[in-house]
Amino acid sequence: MLHLDRWAGERFMKRNSDIYAELLTAYDAVCFRTVRVLRSSAEIYGAIMEDNEIEPDNWEALDSLSTRRSTVSQLQLAGQTAAGCMLEDLRKDMDSLLNNLLLFVVRAALAGEWTLARSKRRLGSIGFTLEPSSPGFPTFVAGVAAFAFCWALAWLVYSGQFIQEPGDPSIASLRAVIMTTLYPLVNFPLVYHFKQRYAFANENIFGRLPMQFILSIGLVGTVVIFLPVQVLFDLYQFPGEPSSRVVLYDLPLLIFPWGFGTMTALLVQDSTWGRRSRQTRQMRDGLVFGGGMLAMLAISMAIYQVVPMPAMRLVDGMTASRFFANLAVPSFLFGFIIGHLMIGWLREAAARYPVWKQDLATPSLVGV
Repeated sequence: MLHLDRWAGERFMKRNSDIYAELLTAYDAVCFRTVRVLRSSAEIYGAIMEDNEIEPDNWEALDSLSTRRSTVSQLQLAGQTAAGCMLEDLRKDMDSLLNNLLLFVVRAALAGEWTLARSKRRLGSIGFTLEPSSPGFPTFVAGVAAFAFCWALAWLVYSGQFIQEPGDPSIASLRAVIMTTLYPLVNFPLVYHFKQRYAFANENIFGRLPMQFILSIGLVGTVVIFLPVQVLFDLYQFPGEPSSRVVLYDLPLLIFPWGFGTMTALLVQDSTWGRRSRQTRQMRDGLVFGGGMLAMLAISMAIYQVVPMPAMRLVDGMTASRFFANLAVPSFLFGFIIGHLMIGWLREAAARYPVWKQDLATPSLVGV
């Protein structure tokens, strides 16, 4: 209450003056009632102990009186029950007041600052101890990006002797490495940011998936990041061809970053796979991600039959077995590893209500 008094001149306090007045009334009522209940309970228990010659605070001996069958003992039991009920009702009232009071204090602290960091500092100054939601997230993203980078390099070393890259081979190899690394480096932080901070990126109260967010978040990263990067690589990889035609025909390849972001946004929802075991969730995440990468590869191949995408010329003249070994299997394994090892961690880090953590905020009741 002391902190709320100090913030009385702020806009939030003025706009919610009626709620603040109700809290003050409830606080005063609980304070007066606490004194009365504790005094009455102490008198009841003291009288019973004194009448039965029981030492103060000897609660075991006091409980043993309830086993007696005399009229006096029954009256004393009724007194004990009445005192216990008063204390229990007081506890419930104090819990209700404390919950409402702490919620109002947090709202006032958050509304009084412009940034989340300053709000956290303000909450810390009034006695809250806040744990960071995901202290290792930058390290996690860097690790995933490093894995994607190494995977692309390994694929180039393995498939380079079997696949003839179209256009400038050095630019094509650099394109494969950079684009593969950017898939998690862009989409993971993007999904994490919106999922943790905005309600439209989470399931609603009825458990329905945020389909608009799931289908559009990949498009955001694709338009803002991947489209300019792909256009740049198109211009340098195919310098002898009309730039407008190359850029236009390669646009369907953007299905990969869009699909990567869409699958990520779908799998990180809090209720994904329900209460299955961690191993089951990891296996399903891997299968969905790996299957999604295969599906996008199949869609790209189908589009290539209609649209002559310059970057897809690497499959020209490739046998079915070579296509399976050098493109289909690596694509599935890349998605499976991402899903199996990394999506579960991202889902927990981005959870808006991390219920598996205990005591995310511990208020100091001395200053409230």
